[in-house]
Amino acid sequence: MSKSELTIMRDNSHLVRSGSALSKPPAVGKKFAEDGEALAFEGASIVCHVPKCSRTFQMLQTLSDELSQKPYARSFRFLPRSSFHMTIFPCINDQARVREQWAGGVPLDTPVLKAIEQLNERLGGGNLETSFEVEPQQLCVDPAVGNTLVLHLKPTTEEDEHRFRALRNRLSELLGIRKPMHNAYRLHFSLAYQTAWLSEGEVEALTIDLADLSQRAREFDGFIEFEAPQLCYYSNMLKFTPVGT
Repeated sequence: MSKSELTIMRDNSHLVRSGSALSKPPAVGKKFAEDGEALAFEGASIVCHVPKCSRTFQMLQTLSDELSQKPYARSFRFLPRSSFHMTIFPCINDQARVREQWAGGVPLDTPVLKAIEQLNERLGGGNLETSFEVEPQQLCVDPAVGNTLVLHLKPTTEEDEHRFRALRNRLSELLGIRKPMHNAYRLHFSLAYQTAWLSEGEVEALTIDLADLSQRAREFDGFIEFEAPQLCYYSNMLKFTPVGT
């Protein structure tokens, strides 16, 4: 194996069985079955949907379409286009009923829908309009979010970064939620979840494709478009529905 190949394997060792302490990728048995069927995973997040008529939506569709046609795509569960969104603030989910992942002042045994009602009341119709811009940064399969294939985004300027962090801090105070990775949270669009381990050859092919598509995404001619943040309910990872609709 060449030096470049060794670097690829070291950076993406979490994509192969030998590089993980888990017997299966993190999403399997939690969010998806091995065959890609969506499992029950109930919760809520504050997200910004992508307008379906926008050039941003077209870009994400192109990235997803190109990757889903590759041989290694059988090891991923690609998400429906209708689910394209940017998560601003993950709130609660039924499978993480521990205090550091739950809303303060809400009992840990509260049914999810009842807990979401309380979160919605805490928001109190407050202004959640975003006042920051973002730009594409990198496509990767991120172990920090359960081996999810994502397009990472970054605030365009230091002022945008400040506004984004200020919004998250405000939401944290309103909702009574502050997760361990609060300050390190990275914006992203999710495209797919890994559902099977890759071979070393597949990791190399995927890494090359992600580098190429990342460059193309960074060259995107236009600004990233997204709708205003909304508290959304999900019963699985395929659909995020605004609360109250």
